[in-house]
Amino acid sequence: MVVDSFSGPHSAVISPTNLSFPVREINYEIPRTNIGLDLIVFLENPIERQAMGAALLSGMRWIRERLREKGEGWLDKEDDPFVSSVPGRCVIQISSKKMGTGRSRMTYTTLLRTFEGMWAVLYAGGLDNETCLRIHVAGLLAGFGGLRVLPRPDGLTDA
Repeated sequence: MVVDSFSGPHSAVISPTNLSFPVREINYEIPRTNIGLDLIVFLENPIERQAMGAALLSGMRWIRERLREKGEGWLDKEDDPFVSSVPGRCVIQISSKKMGTGRSRMTYTTLLRTFEGMWAVLYAGGLDNETCLRIHVAGLLAGFGGLRVLPRPDGLTDA
């Protein structure tokens, strides 16, 4: 279910009402889970559709392989933040909210469902734009992240 409204415990920090450029706010509850995504889509910041799709698919493929090899668990330190990218064209970065103990609040399955949710809302929904998001599980903030364009660090282009 997609609802065009933005709410939650941190809405004042990134509330679109404080922004002077067009955004689309989306609350998406991932079907058959207790995971929800709060997304802000920046409508004037396009991302190449093919690069976004490739970064999403690559991330999902890596997470599934990790789950097959090691099983479920909290995100390891080396995977937090988790990054999937097409250099110079699209980068997706997801970070876990940490508990008081320093342990991640996000599991690999939650990370996979987040990527699947971004695929459903952004790619399948035709929203090829930079986006920031919050991930919540059973109403608790589990993580945050975004999808954006970053220049290639080597200064090269794909032309």
